[in-house]
Amino acid sequence: MTEEEMQQSWQKILILEEEMKTAGALVFSGRLLEPETATVVSMSGGELLTTDGPFAESKDT
Repeated sequence: MTEEEMQQSWQKILILEEEMKTAGALVFSGRLLEPETATVVSMSGGELLTTDGPFAESKDT
């Protein structure tokens, strides 16, 4: 998708959201942040673990 096509898509989404708000429909359009801001939450051995980012586990050799 080109930058221009992406901008056109966002404009269509914004127009649709405004139409839905005007009609009284509940609209939540929260956007996800970039992957580097992510925190992975998991359980291991009954313990809650958090890891920064969606990164593959690896070991240095």
